[in-house]
Amino acid sequence: MDEPLIVSKGRYELSIMALFKEKGIEPIFKYEFNHPDTALNFIRQGLGIALLPELTLKATTGKLCSVALEPTFYRQISLLAKEPPVEGSPLFLLQKCMETLTDEGLL
Repeated sequence: MDEPLIVSKGRYELSIMALFKEKGIEPIFKYEFNHPDTALNFIRQGLGIALLPELTLKATTGKLCSVALEPTFYRQISLLAKEPPVEGSPLFLLQKCMETLTDEGLL
């Protein structure tokens, strides 16, 4: 890997490192960022490349090149709330859906 890697600070670096290790790639870490916009600005300046969520690219303006990873790379997310969601609320329905998918082994 010749391009310097711009990596998220304290977010997904463990899963990203595991992905590189699995592929036998030793990345050159050059910059860290806290917000995806910072990474996008670094990329536009030609300072390196970054692994970012697809939604980040969809929300940007200007020309950037996106390359799909093979195999597809997923990250685990969690649903956090201060209190249990109110029954019937969208958050409650999402929680029930995720529980069902987990119980069925689909998540």
